[in-house]
Amino acid sequence: MYTEIKRLGGVPTLFVNGEPLYANAYVSYLDDRARYEDFASAGIRIYSVPVYLAGRGINTDSGIGPFRTGLWDCEEELNFWPLEDDLRQVLAANPEALIFPRIDLDMPEWWDEKYPDELNRLANGVKRRQSFVSERWREDTGAALTKIIRYLEQSEYHRHIIGYQIAAGGTEEWAYHGWPNADFSSHALEAFRAWRRERHGERTVHTDEELIAALTLPDADEQSALLSPAEEVLLIDHRLFLGEVVADAIAYFARLVKRQLNDRLIVGVFYGYSLEITDPRAGHHDLRSLLREPSIDFFSSPNSYLGVRRPGIDWPFMSVAESIALHGKMLWVECDTRTFLTRPLREARPSICPPGKYEGGVWEGPATLQASLDLLLKNFGKCLTAGVGQWWFDMWGGWFADPAIMAMMARFQRIGESSLILPDRKFRAEIAVILDEKAYAYLRPGTGLANAWTYLQRQGLGLMGAPYHIYDISDLAAASEQNYKIYLFLNTMLVSPEFEQAAESIAQQGKCIIWTYATAFVAKDIQACEEDKINRWTGFRLKRLASTNHPHAVVESHPEADRFFPNLPSEFNDYGLRTPIDPIWAVDDPEAVALGRIRGTDDCGLAAKTTGGATRYFSSAPDLPSSLLRAIAFREGVHLYSHTDDVIYASASYLCIHASTPGFKTLYLTEPHEVRDAMNGELIRSDTAEFTIRMKLHETRLFEIIPK
Repeated sequence: MYTEIKRLGGVPTLFVNGEPLYANAYVSYLDDRARYEDFASAGIRIYSVPVYLAGRGINTDSGIGPFRTGLWDCEEELNFWPLEDDLRQVLAANPEALIFPRIDLDMPEWWDEKYPDELNRLANGVKRRQSFVSERWREDTGAALTKIIRYLEQSEYHRHIIGYQIAAGGTEEWAYHGWPNADFSSHALEAFRAWRRERHGERTVHTDEELIAALTLPDADEQSALLSPAEEVLLIDHRLFLGEVVADAIAYFARLVKRQLNDRLIVGVFYGYSLEITDPRAGHHDLRSLLREPSIDFFSSPNSYLGVRRPGIDWPFMSVAESIALHGKMLWVECDTRTFLTRPLREARPSICPPGKYEGGVWEGPATLQASLDLLLKNFGKCLTAGVGQWWFDMWGGWFADPAIMAMMARFQRIGESSLILPDRKFRAEIAVILDEKAYAYLRPGTGLANAWTYLQRQGLGLMGAPYHIYDISDLAAASEQNYKIYLFLNTMLVSPEFEQAAESIAQQGKCIIWTYATAFVAKDIQACEEDKINRWTGFRLKRLASTNHPHAVVESHPEADRFFPNLPSEFNDYGLRTPIDPIWAVDDPEAVALGRIRGTDDCGLAAKTTGGATRYFSSAPDLPSSLLRAIAFREGVHLYSHTDDVIYASASYLCIHASTPGFKTLYLTEPHEVRDAMNGELIRSDTAEFTIRMKLHETRLFEIIPK
């Protein structure tokens, strides 16, 4: 068996023994409720099998019990029978199954008791499993992981194993157990001191307890959104350090697996939730180092939980998908999509479910079969048009056990397989969104700025009618070389020579740039604002408002906005951050066109300015609404597939729409094509550049776009 990720049709693709394979898979937490036979009958060959060193719950917060017996629950030796049972069950359902075990590296309880100094100590002294800096953990876990791989390689199952997913931490997703109050073990604090010596050439002289106190001080001024690099460098450093520790541990184990396999099979991880987790204390903000790590082939994350996954909105990717693809890695999305068959864990396995947990809210499925089908089709349409993989995560089992759902799964598989021969499988986009994962370390999570600036902004982006690509700022130079018409900069606060060079290149090309809240001003002392840099990079003359005059960063529409966007009114009433925040910058530039005011003031909070033949936009508030984004896109010549607030995904060969409202929807193609319903083959139009369909509320349609 030999597997790899390489480009096909312009996107990173799974290859098995030299042949491309559509990355569509199935997994369940509960082996006794898994529906392997159903998915085998639907033509799906790839399966993930959860494997645990420890028979413990996947997190330390809810009190959930273990899904399976741990392989290392007994210190004396590894016990492979739980893994063998799982593999036999899969292969009984599908003798040609291809399996990638997901191995959780959290340690058993006996290990915790034996090595208490190697554990992750929270700020309050409570210990939550292993510390990610522990060398003992790495050595012992590495030895166990090596034995598991050798066992599988020497077993009858070896020809079915296509790769490994390595996991650890909270819910197996490489987040610190107990964050945001981890890790303050002696080993972690000593590693932090060494990290600071290497970075700054200075010693941190605090004792352990003094350092814990310094790193856990409550934010003195929650209205001040920004940490000062001059006065609060210790806090900033620690938050950067936490992410680098996790990334280093991931790289350590990925390299170990690759060495054991002679680089023969793919390896992946849950990591890089740059747009979903905005608190750097979780440890998820060093993706850029792992993008450049050759031992990692794919990254995974669930669909976003934005809006509690309600219908009518995009369920965006958690990570910077285009940066992942740029580095030749595959994004493999975990579609843990609830259906009308979803039941609480207490009904599926009451023995492991704590009272009142894992029910209600996001754990509830839609009420009807049709609503379930529409959400599943939306998931598939997003992954298909983006050229990424997906696995259907049947958490408690039986979520997809309906003939209509499984017929849809079979159709997904056939469409996905046929898509592999397409010459262009890339997601269509003329808008690049730029994010800086490292900037989170400079923000106070309590103000809500980070959440509005990046996490919530995806809702407006998902409803504007034009697809977008999203990059980490470390890939800005590559993004600047693409033919995007608009560059939307989110939390790009940190000045670097690479940033300056790439931003200058974008400006010289005459591309449209949208700046939100503030940018390019963190250098020495954030409180000095670096106003010259802000003015230089935004192209606007800005002023900082007195904190007593603006409790919220909310922008209201200005009458000039309707005249500036005459063919597509902006239609926004107000948007922004509705909690107290400081600082806020307003536009004070006579050459700019005022499009919005900061609520409660006469100051301009949204403006446009044309320089060098290109338009620049600046918004004092984050979280631009879909109507404003659509108006800007229309004015800047971006192709809009829809002029209404509906979810749109598009590639060269497929177009997917999920209706936020009922009624007639007109869809606009880039040029005349034949259009067919991809699910049933029905001809919609034989030669058209636009077509109108009638849709029910939250209905999803997927169309095949065939060149004439």
